[in-house]
Amino acid sequence: MSKKKAHAEEHENEERWLLTYADLITLLMVFFVVMYAMSNADAVRFAQAAASFRETFGDNPKLSVAPAVPAPRSSRKLPPEGGPNKGSGDERLRKLKSLGEDLKKVAEDRGLKESLTMRYDPKGPKLIMSLSDALLFDVGTADLTDAARAFMTPLGEVLRSQPNDIQIEGHTDNVPIQTGRYSSNFSLSTERAVNVIMYLANSGGVPLEKMSASGYGEFRPIAENDSPEGRAKNRRVEFVIYSGPEAAGDEAAPTGEDANQVLDEEVLELPAQETPDTADAAVPEGTAPEAETAPEAPAASEH
Repeated sequence: MSKKKAHAEEHENEERWLLTYADLITLLMVFFVVMYAMSNADAVRFAQAAASFRETFGDNPKLSVAPAVPAPRSSRKLPPEGGPNKGSGDERLRKLKSLGEDLKKVAEDRGLKESLTMRYDPKGPKLIMSLSDALLFDVGTADLTDAARAFMTPLGEVLRSQPNDIQIEGHTDNVPIQTGRYSSNFSLSTERAVNVIMYLANSGGVPLEKMSASGYGEFRPIAENDSPEGRAKNRRVEFVIYSGPEAAGDEAAPTGEDANQVLDEEVLELPAQETPDTADAAVPEGTAPEAETAPEAPAASEH
């Protein structure tokens, strides 16, 4: 009796591993079913995203897809319809010409008609008003003269009421300058542009955010530097007035032959003669004069 009982117990122990094996197989099946379900969901999402892109870019598939998530809005506001950058080029040109006439009148009322020129550049479009350095600065300095201050105040009153962005550019001739204050034509032309901006802001009421300054030294001439008349034309400060507040920085100011397109038939010419204090023989303080045997080397005072 005891032998039969022991044999039954031994047979029962041999079959217990089947339960563990069955549990393991069941768990593995559940695991792979879950993995398969997850991979299918990702494929569906991917197909929906791809279909949305195709529909957005014009493929227009017949597949029904979920709507795409809208992109976040940009913080920069687009100019409204009919704003300064909208409308035809003729309308923007008309407004620039009207502004040019107002600026021209300011100069004429103060007897400065011959101290500036105006021209129009179709790239933009933009108005470029060029002022002689003889009007604005003393020789070799960036300090505004009294005549320049008297002219800048009413000029700023006209510009402050306009939406146009303005870039002030300083230019010199190719005569090297080496003083204790300015080490190069770049530093001189840049400081002149900055001083013009600050005076327009402080005395003319033009907002600083509408203006920018740049100095180009002798590297953007509008005339040859081989004569006193040419160097006089190259020593200038230019007001680059864009057609709208968004246009500044898109185009560089024209140089050379590109700068010869004029605003209208009546062009104010820059006087060719030089003032006595800007003659070729004059030299700034602290600079040794050139010998008379070398007249072809222009003096450093022509800035």
